[in-house]
Amino acid sequence: MIGCEIAFQLSLAAYIVTRPQREPAVRTSWFLVVLVAPLIGGIIYLIFGNLRLPKKKRHRYENIRETMKQRASEGSWCPDGAGDPCQRVERGIRLAESLGSLPARAGNRLELFDETPRAVARLVEDIEGASRSVHLLAYIYLDDNSGTAVGEALMRAAGRGVRCRVLLDQVGSYLFLKSDLRERMEAKGVEVAEAVPVYTAGLRHPFERFDHRNHRKLAVIDGVVGWTGSLNVADPEFRIKAKFAPWVDVAMRFEGPAVYDLQGLFIENWLADTDSDEVDELWTPQPEPLPGGKPLQIMGTGPHLPLLSLRMMAVYGFGDARQELVITTPYFMPDHSTMTSLIAAVRSGVRVVLIVPARNDSKLVHLASRSLYEPFLEAGGEIYEYTKGLLHSKTVVIDRRIAVISTANLDRRSFELNFELQAHIFCPEETERVRAIQERYLQEAVPVRLDEWHARPRHTEWAQNAVGLMAPLL
Repeated sequence: MIGCEIAFQLSLAAYIVTRPQREPAVRTSWFLVVLVAPLIGGIIYLIFGNLRLPKKKRHRYENIRETMKQRASEGSWCPDGAGDPCQRVERGIRLAESLGSLPARAGNRLELFDETPRAVARLVEDIEGASRSVHLLAYIYLDDNSGTAVGEALMRAAGRGVRCRVLLDQVGSYLFLKSDLRERMEAKGVEVAEAVPVYTAGLRHPFERFDHRNHRKLAVIDGVVGWTGSLNVADPEFRIKAKFAPWVDVAMRFEGPAVYDLQGLFIENWLADTDSDEVDELWTPQPEPLPGGKPLQIMGTGPHLPLLSLRMMAVYGFGDARQELVITTPYFMPDHSTMTSLIAAVRSGVRVVLIVPARNDSKLVHLASRSLYEPFLEAGGEIYEYTKGLLHSKTVVIDRRIAVISTANLDRRSFELNFELQAHIFCPEETERVRAIQERYLQEAVPVRLDEWHARPRHTEWAQNAVGLMAPLL
C-alpha cells in the first residue's frame, strides 16, 4: 500500500514537472500540496492545476483562430520606420500585435464613462439604434435595473429583426442564466449562450477546471460601435455583494476601425462556445477611419493561447515607464516577475502609484495582496486605498502618453486562467482623460504610509504573510 502511494506521488510529481507555463514557485506550491495530502492533493491538482484548456477545446480554438486570420483586416497604424509620435510606442505595439494578432489602428473616436448609470443608458441608446446586429459578452449579468434595461432593449431590437447574440460566462452569470429575464429574452428572439461551460445537463465535465472563465466585457452594435472596460451588466449597488458597493467602474465606447477587432474577439468566443459555423453571418465590414480619430489597439488573451501574453505586456509596459506609472486594480496579486518589474520601475526613479480598494470582496485576496505592500513601499512606491466603494476599474497610464483600459486584474487568474481583453490608447488627449479619472480615485483614497504599515498588529502581518504563501495557487 505504501509502495502504491509513493508510486502515485512520484507519478504526479513527474506530471507537475512536465506541465507547461508553470513558474518554480507555482510548481513548488503544488509539490507541497501533493506531499502533504497525496490523494486529496492529487485530485485537487488534476482539477485546478492545469493552466491550459482541455485538448479538444484548444483544437477548437486553434481552428477558429485560423479562420479568424483569414478574415482579419490588414493594416497597422505603425508601419516600419514611422516617425514621432509613433516611434515612441512602436515596440509595445509590435509586442501586443505579436501576442494578440491585432494591430493598432488609426481613426477611432473614443468616449469614456466612469459612472455606471450613464454608461448603461448610452449602451441602451446604441442598442435601440441597432439595425443589423448586437453582440454582447459579459462575465456577470444581473437581472437588476441595468440588466433589465439592457435586456428589454435587446428584446425590442430582436423584435425589429436585429440579430441579437448574448454570450455570458456560465459561472459569473449563473443567477441570470436561471432567471425569468433570460427566458423572456429568448422568447423574444434574443440568442443567449453560456461561455466556457463546465456544466452540461447538470453534470460537470470530469477533471476540467471550472475556473477557466471568460472575463471579457464587450459589446458590438452593427459592427460600427464598440464597448469595453471593467463594467459588467449590473447596477453599481451590485446586489449579490451589496456590502462592498458601490462597484466603481470605467467603460469605453468607441467607433472606427478597431471595432472590427473587438468584433473578432466576440466571434472567436461565440464560435467556440456554441459550436456555431455561422462565420459569414457574424462578420460585418471593417469601419472606415473617422476624420480626426485616434489610434487604438485591441488585444485579446486567454488560456487558449500558448504564451502568457498579459504578463509579457505588463512587464514590458512597466519597464517602459520613464516618469510616472499609475495603476488601478481591484485585485493585486502579481506574479514574481511582474512584481519585480514594478519595484524596478520605482527604484529607477519612476513615480509608481497603485490604487486599490480599501475593502475587498475576497478575504483571501485582501490578505494576500497586502503581503506585497511592504517591499513595494520600501522601494518608494505609493499605495492608495480607495474608500468610496469597491474600486473595480482596471486602468494603467504610462507617462501620460499611453493608457490601457482592461478587463484584467493584476493577478495570476487574469494572466493565466481567464479570457481577457484590453484596449491600448495612444493619444495624449484621451490618455489625459483616463489619468483624470484616476486622479478622482486618488481624491477618494487614503495613502498607505510605510511607518504606519510597519506598526500594524503582529497577528495581521502573520495572517497576510501566511495567506501570501498561497498566492501562486489563488
